Amino acid sequence: MVRTIEEAADRHYSYVICAFKVIPEVITTPALLAPLMARLDSSPQDQPTAIVLLQNGIGIQDDLQAA
Repeated sequence: MVRTIEEAADRHYSYVICAFKVIPEVITTPALLAPLMARLDSSPQDQPTAIVLLQNGIGIQDDLQAA
């Protein structure tokens, strides 16, 4: 468990569990996860990361899939 996403972006993860309230008018999930997503883009392809969304709402995965 970390306090900020920047703290978490220093290593590879097999799973990322997102358990926070979705308020896209304030900040989108991809914007919130941007430091971690940049790290995932540079990860080896043989070590994929699953992002698990435990959030409220319908279609909450759409923004993240597009990112």
